[in-house]
Amino acid sequence: MSKNNFLKDVSALPDDVLIENERGITLLGYPVFSPKILVPPFDPPQFQRLNTENGSLIPLSKNTISNFTELYPIDLATERVAGNGNSQQTKWFVLMDFDERYDSDDQGWCYSWNFNNSRWKSKNGLVRRRVWVRISAASHSLD
Repeated sequence: MSKNNFLKDVSALPDDVLIENERGITLLGYPVFSPKILVPPFDPPQFQRLNTENGSLIPLSKNTISNFTELYPIDLATERVAGNGNSQQTKWFVLMDFDERYDSDDQGWCYSWNFNNSRWKSKNGLVRRRVWVRISAASHSLD
């Protein structure tokens, strides 16, 4: 998936979207992925959020983690107030399918050889990313 197509497809999702990035290495024939081996000048940060105004990705940083709720730089609250003043129950989900346009593994990761590559697949690559979305707990789909 080219970078522009990825951003275009992500911008069609609900407002709260988070992209998680990791880089991998092979040790004794087994792939090991971690955000700690991202190369800052070449790779995006571990977490990015979509700027809905201009369609760009905003880097998010987590300088220190003191408890579990700070592990991911997202609002873990399950209740959110909508624009009309009503509150609704929400949950974070890993996006497993882009209308069958992109291949992902059983945990929602898409793999490629670098982050600017136009082809992302469900296995084999040096980098990986997955998309988190926050949707209403009552909703059963992203449509």
